[in-house]
Amino acid sequence: MPPRSVAIPALRLVNILDAGAHPPLPSSDAVGRARRQIAAENHSASSLSVDDARWAFAVTVSQSLEGGRTAALPPASRDRLLKVATRMGMRPFDANLVIAIVQDGARSGEGSLAAPVAGRLMLVRPPAAEARASIWPQVIAVAALAAAMGAALVRWVIAA
Repeated sequence: MPPRSVAIPALRLVNILDAGAHPPLPSSDAVGRARRQIAAENHSASSLSVDDARWAFAVTVSQSLEGGRTAALPPASRDRLLKVATRMGMRPFDANLVIAIVQDGARSGEGSLAAPVAGRLMLVRPPAAEARASIWPQVIAVAALAAAMGAALVRWVIAA
């Protein structure tokens, strides 16, 4: 039996050579500037600093994981971590992403805080600057409370 011929539809481009159909190409200067801006942005985002909220939260998550490579996180611990992240200025969605990234690193055998994990953490949106600044009054209040408790303890030891 001879093979059947099958008709295959094809696109036909009409007026492809019209001058108005294509936007003009950017100049080489504009392309060079754009490449330099992209390179500068990539370089500035190439590493997480120690005071980055995403990294600090990842360290906290790593310390809270249970079960080695199982990397289990009980619901009570997850709730506590989400509250910590919110105080750091992170959105709950971003905090859950950080938790998932750290758990994945631990479960895959890379390590919960390995370099590939840090690279993936950079994909998470950092907290807003105004949210990060709002933590300082709490830090000052805790420091003042600790100093007052230390002074009360010294007075109690001296009086006894």
